[in-house]
Amino acid sequence: MELNSKEHHNDTTIEQQEREDMDSVGAESVPAGYYTSPNFLGTLLGIGLGIFTGTSSFALPAGALATINKDIGPDPNYVWIGLVNTLMLAIGYTIVGRVTDLCGRRYFIIGGNAVGVIGTIISATAKSIPILIGGNVLMGLAASTQTSTPALLGELLPMKHRFAITGLFFTIFVLPNTFGAAISHAFVENTAGGWRNLYWLLLATNAASCCLIFVFYHPPTFAMKNSRTKMQAVKDFDYVGFFLFSGGLTTFLLGLSWGGQVYPWDSARVIACLVVGGVVIVAFVLYECYMPLKDPLVPMRLFRNYGWVVTVLVLGIGPTIFYGFAIVWPQMVFGLYTTDVKYGSLLSVIPTVAFTGGTCCSAFVRYIRKQRIQIIVCASIGAPLVAACACMTVDNRDTIIGLMFTGCFFLGYIEGAGVTATAVSLEDQADIGVGSGVAATLRGVFATFGAAIYVLVLRTRLTTTIPQQVPPALIRAGLPVSSIPAFIAAFQTGEFAKIPGVSASIIQAGTLAYDQAQVLAYRTVFLTTLAFSGPILILSFFWPDLDKKMTNHTAAFLHTRKDKADLERNHVYEKERAETIENTRDTEHV
Repeated sequence: MELNSKEHHNDTTIEQQEREDMDSVGAESVPAGYYTSPNFLGTLLGIGLGIFTGTSSFALPAGALATINKDIGPDPNYVWIGLVNTLMLAIGYTIVGRVTDLCGRRYFIIGGNAVGVIGTIISATAKSIPILIGGNVLMGLAASTQTSTPALLGELLPMKHRFAITGLFFTIFVLPNTFGAAISHAFVENTAGGWRNLYWLLLATNAASCCLIFVFYHPPTFAMKNSRTKMQAVKDFDYVGFFLFSGGLTTFLLGLSWGGQVYPWDSARVIACLVVGGVVIVAFVLYECYMPLKDPLVPMRLFRNYGWVVTVLVLGIGPTIFYGFAIVWPQMVFGLYTTDVKYGSLLSVIPTVAFTGGTCCSAFVRYIRKQRIQIIVCASIGAPLVAACACMTVDNRDTIIGLMFTGCFFLGYIEGAGVTATAVSLEDQADIGVGSGVAATLRGVFATFGAAIYVLVLRTRLTTTIPQQVPPALIRAGLPVSSIPAFIAAFQTGEFAKIPGVSASIIQAGTLAYDQAQVLAYRTVFLTTLAFSGPILILSFFWPDLDKKMTNHTAAFLHTRKDKADLERNHVYEKERAETIENTRDTEHV
């Protein structure tokens, strides 16, 4: 017993010593005044404005899609204005993360912001829906660089401050987007430019971010990251993996996005995209596993780190509820609770505000400590509360709002912790770009899948509950059987007066039955959340111990232009010296 106690004490002492060493290394390598220097503060502001622009490029136009389609349409493809943005994000995160890990981030981030500037100009001046879709493709690509928060922001911060600063950035630059629908409505109703002013606003923030990044953001360069030439890096790039990944993922996500919204799930287009995309993704994984690649697009060694895998899965599964109810909840609000646009818009953002609020509060993860316990508690509270919304009736609106708000808040806390944890849990911080990029890509895939499932469940249930509830109620109220199809169709138009045999009492009875049919359908949707929140709860018990990583260690530092040449020369010298020592050891061993 004493021996075990002594060994435990020794292990604890070693762990404490390692943390102290990391603290001292991090503290000694930071010049005095570094964190208050113009370079550091200007970079933070540039990154923050980029995060705001990247998240707003989807959130703000989404609230005005119907108005946009009416103005420069109509075009049935207007739904692609939002879809292409999320598609580009999902694909771009991994590619941007890996390439910038290998080659340096500065010029890729500047280029991404520049592409965003072009995209906002095209969108703001678009005269047709196809042109606007093209502008949003560019904005989505730009957003994949702007919102790569763990790599851009995280690597510049000491490990122990990453949760706090990331949470602060969510509060300042992301939280306003939770009111995207209200902001869009205000622009459309109260400005001469209408919806176009949304894009002009994004142009201003995009341009400001681009300028700040250009002037102040000087992270490690290609020469500081490599001992090889740029031409050698070009030769070593994983081109086959790039095309397999981007082609397969794009095709698969197209199928998920089309299903049930643009085309029926059993249509040839949807099935072909899902099958072909899935096969290509499998081919990509096999290629990355078995080909002797110098610079694989996705290093498979990442998946041997179980702690990282757990954080990635939790980060991916959690937002399925958020993104799913971003679509389903507003339909429920306007279908059951109100027809007033302003009041309904406020009710519609409740899950989003709660989820984002929880994300912001994840800034306190490090200070509360015992991260695994935090995640278990949040999952144990959030998952049951959201599922408990299945107790809904026509009359208990306030109860459902309370359950949804509280549940989404705790799930949002997990999301915020996960964003930072996917980077902190990496074994090598040199992989922070690809590690967080793969996590963000999988998050996008899970979110698209989850949203598709919720919409499919709702529509499937409505095709059952409406026939079960509405026709019997109408017949009992005295409506002729021949008028029932027209009455049900009138719920979409509100034109009941022209239906043969209708009366005020029949309309009232039919409306009550229709509301009850919706309630039954939404109950099933809420219960479906358990299919996603259940795995989160299970995975929370395997959350990695990240408390020991809360040190002063910083993955990368900014430099000034005058220091660039000296730093690059020192890096080359140190690389050559290390290689010489290694070669000498090999020779002596032989």
